[in-house]
Amino acid sequence: MDAIVEELREYKRWLTSETRRVERALSALSDEEDEDTRSTNEMLLDAFKSNRKPMTIQDAHLHLRKSGWTTDSKDPANVIRAALARMAANGELRRTSDKRGVYVLADDNEFEDVTPPESEHELKAANRAEIDWRPLTDDNPWDSGPQSRPNRFGTTGKESAQRFRPAAKKREEDEPPF
Repeated sequence: MDAIVEELREYKRWLTSETRRVERALSALSDEEDEDTRSTNEMLLDAFKSNRKPMTIQDAHLHLRKSGWTTDSKDPANVIRAALARMAANGELRRTSDKRGVYVLADDNEFEDVTPPESEHELKAANRAEIDWRPLTDDNPWDSGPQSRPNRFGTTGKESAQRFRPAAKKREEDEPPF
């Protein structure tokens, strides 16, 4: 039994010296390498600028891994997801409307590839579509767009909606927002 204990102690001493040797070699290598010290957000912005197309969380993760990005997190995709959400909240990126979890640069123009209308008919249709469309505004959520034709009561409908609009309760400063 004593021989086994002595062998294990000798093996432990050898492992300790070997660990020190490997740590010295690793520290020497890390000093020589130029590590990418950019933040995750900076690397994501570079990925979106170089890619110039919508990217999913998985696409962004793959691109960052190829760039040498590392994390101590057990769930690296969650780190990317959180960074993309923060960047979207800050206005650096924006979510696309067609699919969940897809982001593009906020300053990208999605309509660059749209060709101008060639015929007079197409031009008139495009102008009409542009004039007729109007988004809802925050100050008037009942405004559903232009209503040029009066209804059978002789009004456009906006007047009655204005009359029956409930008064918005003003929140006191000391009240919680919920």
